[in-house]
Amino acid sequence: MADWVPQNEFSSITAAARSRTAYLAPLIGKVLTTIETYVESNPDGEEVTLAVLKAIGEDQLRQTSTGRSFGRAKQDVGLLVAQSLVDLYGASRVLTLRREDRKSVSARRNTWADLEWVNSYAPHRILPATSPIERIFLDTSVVRKVIHGDPDALDVSRLMTCKGEHPVSIADGALAELTIQLSRGSVSPGDWAERIARLDGVLDPDFPVAPGGKELAALWGAHPPVGFDVGEARAYFRAAWNYLRQVKTAADLSRQEIFHAPSGRGYAIRLDRAHAEDVIAEAGRKWSDWVEKMAGLIRGIRSDGEHVNEEDLRKLTLSNLCLDMGVADGMKLDLVIHVMAKRAAQASTGATPYAPKGGPNDAMDLDLLFGIPLPGWVCTADGRLHRLVRSTESRDRDKVMLQEELLELLEGSRGNLA
Repeated sequence: MADWVPQNEFSSITAAARSRTAYLAPLIGKVLTTIETYVESNPDGEEVTLAVLKAIGEDQLRQTSTGRSFGRAKQDVGLLVAQSLVDLYGASRVLTLRREDRKSVSARRNTWADLEWVNSYAPHRILPATSPIERIFLDTSVVRKVIHGDPDALDVSRLMTCKGEHPVSIADGALAELTIQLSRGSVSPGDWAERIARLDGVLDPDFPVAPGGKELAALWGAHPPVGFDVGEARAYFRAAWNYLRQVKTAADLSRQEIFHAPSGRGYAIRLDRAHAEDVIAEAGRKWSDWVEKMAGLIRGIRSDGEHVNEEDLRKLTLSNLCLDMGVADGMKLDLVIHVMAKRAAQASTGATPYAPKGGPNDAMDLDLLFGIPLPGWVCTADGRLHRLVRSTESRDRDKVMLQEELLELLEGSRGNLA
């Protein structure tokens, strides 16, 4: 049975899909204008694909699609419409009619009499716009202080009182960090049980732990990593958090449990110390690899005798990042681009490979910046991260806050972030 599936659950935007529709670039202006005009009169947008095909016309599409079958060209226009809807309205607002597997499009037969050259089309729906409610991400430094009971730890009770409707998640790196702290004996079993329960009380029960990097960006419509499924990720992180919350002693972490996702697929939940350290180290390597890739490009340009300023670096980062993630609107990644360009500039002058100054945990916290377009806010107790972000010229730099900044803003607006 067909069902309406949000684009942030299964996306029409991948690097390969963007490449597939690239030859239709001369038509994009007409596509966007037609979509906006059609949606004004038909807010649900179900037959918007037919409206776009009609606006393009058979003759123009045949001319544009030279060297491709006409059937393939019509399918590509349908794909371009889906991508454009996400670019215009956001992945969470765009639904596509899909088959029982929630991936294959469930096409409808064309009923428009003046489009005899079109047999079927992919239906979409556009949900009404709502005032965005920012998700608050607590990074590893915040969570670590709460679990340790540090004097300057986040006042969780205060956050609970003032957060309003804003959902709260911890970074996936914090899950690994908590595992390591317990396995080291850094927290007594009694303190662990009391503090983990306090933290649990403020977290979003549906999504207590947020993924990082590309997986986090997939929630707002960027290219999801191969094999990534939003629904399964949500269910997995719920299960992993519930498992960690029930742990009593370090010895309990050595157990391995099998979690079965709604699809029936099984995942091993491993929270032993060795695995947690590997997860954190891998996150550090991914971020470092990205920065080193950009630094290498900069060194190549400089070796040709050309000067590279920070604005040039941002443009270079933008083009590489958007191509890699299948993002049309690079401004959504404005803060990531500014931070990455800064780090790449620093790395390009060093003789040794780049490494995050605070170790792999820093990389996992930087991964949270990919959640800013959700929209999201990042709460940190790490002065280095805060200074780095605030030193950029990004329009989103104020969306990374120290603990007290977040609490004061929430209290000042009664839990309604501007």
